[in-house]
Amino acid sequence: MEFKTLHLLIVAILGGVIMGLSFPFTGSLFFLAFIGFVPLIFINIHLNKKRKNRFIKRFYINYIYFIVFNYITTWWIYNASEGGMYMAVLCNSLLMTLPFFFFGFIERFLGESKGLLSLLVLWISFEYGHYYWELSWPWLSFGHVFGNHPWLIQWYEFSGVTGGTLWVLLVNIGIYLAVRNRFLRKESWGIQAPIFLLTGLTLILPILLSLVIYTTYEEKVDPIEVVVVQPNLDAYTEKFQIPFPDQLQLILNLAKSEIGKNTDLIICPETAISYPINEQNLDENPFMIEIREFLRDNNNVNMLIGADSYRLLETENSLASRYISS
Repeated sequence: MEFKTLHLLIVAILGGVIMGLSFPFTGSLFFLAFIGFVPLIFINIHLNKKRKNRFIKRFYINYIYFIVFNYITTWWIYNASEGGMYMAVLCNSLLMTLPFFFFGFIERFLGESKGLLSLLVLWISFEYGHYYWELSWPWLSFGHVFGNHPWLIQWYEFSGVTGGTLWVLLVNIGIYLAVRNRFLRKESWGIQAPIFLLTGLTLILPILLSLVIYTTYEEKVDPIEVVVVQPNLDAYTEKFQIPFPDQLQLILNLAKSEIGKNTDLIICPETAISYPINEQNLDENPFMIEIREFLRDNNNVNMLIGADSYRLLETENSLASRYISS
């Protein structure tokens, strides 16, 4: 069956919408992730049947799919930075395009089985790299689609989020094979029983394992008392308009109002200390002195607090250093 480019574009856009809606912000549409890649797998394999402009079509159709997906999941960056949102959507979409782009070429030369296997390797390698390089953006790893439903993913303690990504990919591939055999190859449902069985087990077994872990877990009786401080300052206005000493005093006052004799830890925001602090002179910094005095006056309770800090490297040849003339 031959599909026109316009048809493939429509399928790509619908696929991007489906996958985008699977992410946690929608609440309970996580199950869409199990079919969201099916249209894109179909498109890349179908394009191998064409000869004219195959290279260009493969790139921009994949790119459009991921632009739709990235826009749906990260449009909110616009509230902080219009340019940042466009950069995040366009650049991350380009990076996500590459695994599927190369999967299509591998499928063309090595066949569908090896192509689908390469998709698993390429996508998981992409997510792994995206965790550890300088432009890390792990929020859109596909194992995160189940973030609102911890009962589904208790087995992440063994596999991490990458296990969830593999789960999503395997189920998508299984559903693609079933749809291909039934509607493109016109095979009967009976012949496809092995595919249905394997796909069903791939989908259900992790859920059953998770439910067992979730329902049988017993919390260890070793409680600690934690005070969590959130000054609730508007990040777009108050955070950078109110003098920092006043913000610090607000945080300490909030903590003081909740600290008890059994408090073990105070947790403050990651940008609680937004005034740049030289890490080489922490003991002399007036804000750090104020915090230490506060903790000493309150039973030397521990505090976990975020800070905007810096450190000057001593030599010009130090890693990532730049010479500053005096």
